[in-house]
Amino acid sequence: MRRVRVTALAAALSAGLAAACKDAAPVTPSASTTITLTAAATQLPFNGTAMIVADLVDGTGQLAPNGTMVTFATTLGSIEPSQAATTQGRASATFVAGTVSGTAIITASAGTATTAPDAAKKIAIGAAAASRVGVVANPAAVPFNGGSSTITATVVDGAGKPLASIPVTFSTTAGTLTVTALKTDQDGNARTALTTAQPATVTAAVGAEGSVSGNVGAGPAGSASVAVTPRPQPTVSVAPSPSPTALGVTTFTIGAVPAANSGTAIQSVSINFGDGTRPLDLGAASGTNIVAQHVYQFAGTYTVSVTAVDTGGASATATALIVVAPQAPLSVAIAFAPPIVAGATTIYTFVATVMPATAVIASYKWTFGDGSAEQTTTGNQVAHSFRNGGGPYTVQLIVTSATGQTADTFTIISP
Repeated sequence: MRRVRVTALAAALSAGLAAACKDAAPVTPSASTTITLTAAATQLPFNGTAMIVADLVDGTGQLAPNGTMVTFATTLGSIEPSQAATTQGRASATFVAGTVSGTAIITASAGTATTAPDAAKKIAIGAAAASRVGVVANPAAVPFNGGSSTITATVVDGAGKPLASIPVTFSTTAGTLTVTALKTDQDGNARTALTTAQPATVTAAVGAEGSVSGNVGAGPAGSASVAVTPRPQPTVSVAPSPSPTALGVTTFTIGAVPAANSGTAIQSVSINFGDGTRPLDLGAASGTNIVAQHVYQFAGTYTVSVTAVDTGGASATATALIVVAPQAPLSVAIAFAPPIVAGATTIYTFVATVMPATAVIASYKWTFGDGSAEQTTTGNQVAHSFRNGGGPYTVQLIVTSATGQTADTFTIISP
């Protein structure tokens, strides 16, 4: 009987102690308790989720007792549930990003213990999660007279995953854009169209406070270039006359023809002779047989260039390298036809032959040696009557070229 009473008493005491423990409040952690937070993500799209874990260790290095309540807090989005009890020193909850871009700062507390400021977890949300913007232009070049290109901006996070509903702003250095601000689709793409007749660079930028781009208040940006195909150019050519010499006339044959199917005409043609003289303006000359002439004062090597501009603004240049030789020495010889006797006189017809044959002679000065007046001609022939028996006579000739060269010779006759 006594043993039964002791057993019953022990059972009653044990049940009472268990009930007392069940009703007691969990131990409140002290300020010395360390709360370590772990987040399953550092950036999330809108409405994305991530597990948040809090590990509690007291000042003696022991895990917080089971059932210790941990309160989670965030500056953006929400945490579900906002409070959770520990098991083996750990409590967890789910972070929900929501639909507002920014950076969420997540902390936890338990009693007087709180997360250290530098231990708070940060998760970039929406536009703030944007890490890179890739921009592609299709086509990458438009015709010379203008055209359109589709500009696609793709926004991705640090892991390379596309981000939807991210605001993107487009800008361009030339031309016009159909849309300058819009949001990305489910594939992270935002599209606009550029219309331009000039080379342009289109930039797509994400504006996001606290963006992972590293620029406070500004998200990442990308750009693409759109080129303009060259305008069809005129066809230009230049060819000098053979064997040019100093102080001689060099003739250039020029071609200037508008590009096929360009709908343009030649507006101006100019030639630069390469010797420092002023370029010669040939006006709106067109064709394949345009002629220009020039006199080089000195021997040397010169680069001649011809530029043609059409009515569409396109231009083209052709060049030719010419070697101008020194002026050839001038020489002259006199010959005469059989003389004709006319009474007391004899008529001689003199013919001058000048070398080189290309020399342009400005004057022939004749002296007949019989006391008659000197005679100047522009042709290479002259006739003169001499008194018979009065000779011999010395006939002299001085020729002067158009470039100022001179040469002389003589012959003796005895009529």
